[in-house]
Amino acid sequence: MKIGFRIIKTVIAVVLSMYMAYWLGLDEYTYAGVVAALSMQTTRQQSVRVSLQMFASAILSLIVSTLVFWLFGFHLWITGMLLLLIIPVLVRLHIERGVIISLVIILLVYHTQTVASLPQIGILYLLVTGMGVSLLINLLYMPDATKKLEQLRQRHMQETSQVFSHMYRHLTEKNYIWSGKELLTIEEILKEGKDVSLVSMENQLLRNEDPYYTYFRREEKRFDIIQRMVLALSRINTTFIQTHMLSEVFQLFSQQLHEGKLDTDRLLKHLRELEQAYKQMELPKTRLEFEVRSAALQLLRELELYLLV
Repeated sequence: MKIGFRIIKTVIAVVLSMYMAYWLGLDEYTYAGVVAALSMQTTRQQSVRVSLQMFASAILSLIVSTLVFWLFGFHLWITGMLLLLIIPVLVRLHIERGVIISLVIILLVYHTQTVASLPQIGILYLLVTGMGVSLLINLLYMPDATKKLEQLRQRHMQETSQVFSHMYRHLTEKNYIWSGKELLTIEEILKEGKDVSLVSMENQLLRNEDPYYTYFRREEKRFDIIQRMVLALSRINTTFIQTHMLSEVFQLFSQQLHEGKLDTDRLLKHLRELEQAYKQMELPKTRLEFEVRSAALQLLRELELYLLV
């Protein structure tokens, strides 16, 4: 079994928070470790949000449980009544992530068997210690996903280059057969890239955008266009001058993607010149030529849309 980085961070936070609570002289110092474990999250932004929600839930639970135990006494069935009372309130306030910490607070108050102010202050210290240590560890270090995201971007461009290369060969080689496996690979890369970039964006406290997230979002839209192009391409099963001219554009797309960057202005200019050339040609003489040229024109328009996304 592989031990992930989050598990290591959680263990460190639990141990440090318990030691700190012990050094502060808090009676139930082990509970600081429980609070630290509950506070540990996968991203910095999530850590801040969850910590605030849990702290608000804990304060509410501390006040309500102290009041209810003072009114009805310290009985086990009161803990259940408190949960039935507090959980709907937390849900209504949209801080339901604090349900578990609320249970911890209720049990702590029950364990102290007193509503005096000093033990309650000790509970607050436990909360601040556990949450503070966990939040500090999360804020100080998160794994950098830049290298992985760059690898995914490079893989995506190479696979997309292959797709355009297959389209070029379909237009130039008779009876060319393509399995389309690159499309499945691209779909997987886009999903992984978007997920990883979302986590990376959540780890940036001062920025709400990530260039890799923007890239994968854009490429998702372009992938939809590629799928439409594949369908249009399937209607071209013979060669005319128009398809030959169009094949050169697909070859150019493939080459530039392989090199790592599309020259959008150059390609758009090439496509618009090609469209003007199409308009100056004679009308189709057969139904087959009409269908092929129609599909070629659709591909040209889809390529323009691809560049403008």
